[in-house]
Amino acid sequence: MVTGGLSRTDYGVKETIGGYSLDFFQRIGKHYGQEIAWYPEPDVAEKVFSDWIKETGVNVFFGYRLQERNGAKKVGSRLTEITMENGTSFRAKGFVDAS
Repeated sequence: MVTGGLSRTDYGVKETIGGYSLDFFQRIGKHYGQEIAWYPEPDVAEKVFSDWIKETGVNVFFGYRLQERNGAKKVGSRLTEITMENGTSFRAKGFVDAS
């Protein structure tokens, strides 16, 4: 939501914010030359999320859609491979559907 324009954060009691949320607002603050900032512009929030992804080394594929028919291959109940509408296939030990 913060990357789509709903960035007026309702933070309640600031002292209770920790973990990734606190890291997010500290990174926003760094962008604005402050210790912490609560109301990021959407493009700044998106940059923080993009930086996190880069830091993990995990590949994230945006805009890929699962092929409707035969898009998922399983061995028993375990998902082993997925095929996208554009023909790209992915095999992995685990999958995350973050849609």
